[in-house]
Amino acid sequence: MSINSVYIIAGETSGDLLAADFIKALKQKYPNVSIHGVAGDQSLSAGLPETLFPMAELSIMGVAEIVPKVPHILKRIRQTVEDIKRLQPDIILTIDSPDFSFRVQKAIKKQNLGIKQVHYVAPTVWAWRAGRARKIAQFLDGILCLFPFEPPYFEKEGLAAAYVGHPVIDRYSDAPSCQQARKELGYNKDDQVVGVLFGSRQGELKRHGQIICDGLKQIVSEKPHTMFLVPTLPHLTKSVETLLQNNFEDMSHFKIVTNTQKQTTYFRAMSCALAVSGTVGLELAIAGTPHLVAYKANALTAAIIRRVIKTEYAHLANIILKRRVVPECLQENCTGSMLAKELLSLDVEQQKREFKTLTKKLETNQSPADTIIEFLEKL
Repeated sequence: MSINSVYIIAGETSGDLLAADFIKALKQKYPNVSIHGVAGDQSLSAGLPETLFPMAELSIMGVAEIVPKVPHILKRIRQTVEDIKRLQPDIILTIDSPDFSFRVQKAIKKQNLGIKQVHYVAPTVWAWRAGRARKIAQFLDGILCLFPFEPPYFEKEGLAAAYVGHPVIDRYSDAPSCQQARKELGYNKDDQVVGVLFGSRQGELKRHGQIICDGLKQIVSEKPHTMFLVPTLPHLTKSVETLLQNNFEDMSHFKIVTNTQKQTTYFRAMSCALAVSGTVGLELAIAGTPHLVAYKANALTAAIIRRVIKTEYAHLANIILKRRVVPECLQENCTGSMLAKELLSLDVEQQKREFKTLTKKLETNQSPADTIIEFLEKL
């Protein structure tokens, strides 16, 4: 089928980046395609004319965080469904954020509009709630997977599925070398540059900010010449600055950067990194940056996760490689002293070797965006 119009929904920063890559490729092949939806700055820069409402309204997670906002989210679901009914696109492509995305998709399915319904970033049915695959097959026409082991979970339920590859692989195919990245950022080749990633949400920053700063203080006390590179998002910049200023009298060793287009440069410049657990962990691995991850969820959210999760690890590199390559400081182990201990004892060379193995497992013959377009054309 020829693609004339697409409605895209991306609910958070990682999904917005995926949407942007897809929009660029789609507009290159179909210059006159009509694109509408809900997404963020990356998609708007890539060619989405406008967003129905700010994507940030959907960037929440965890039971305790979501409950107070349920009425507003339901309002946005109804608004999105009405917008889709009005526009009658050829395809609805929802990207990640299943709590919002699937409610919209289910509502559209009930309307019998003949719109092809596809979701990008398959839910982790291999990690928990395997029965979701059967339920998803009832209201979707296709699902797009980031990992090669995922399609069979959905295909056995009669849902068209495709492994499209992980877009992070593409982004690092022509990324600068460590030396080039450091020169651009003003570092010397022998500097010890530790990346610090506080997460993409205010809630993550509030939960982890002080813990991470406590860890950084211990690192500074043992290695006073350490430099800290702190990539963050524009809406978090002031909060990150305030947090660091409240913890460190000398800010000369901290460089806060916010240009999301330079993410590959930032990661390549790092000697190692400390990151709040999330999709950024896989990107650090593909970048070849030794690191550890930390996460401390709300107590209620953590209790629920522990009851249902089926995987031994949290980090995707560890899950895919089936061994503990990246240290995971989670819940009671998410303390400043533990973060400092793990970071100072990282076996960086072993991690780099393991990350090369990981990258080979995820490589594909073409970009994810091109594979997605081919998939959509065949529906």
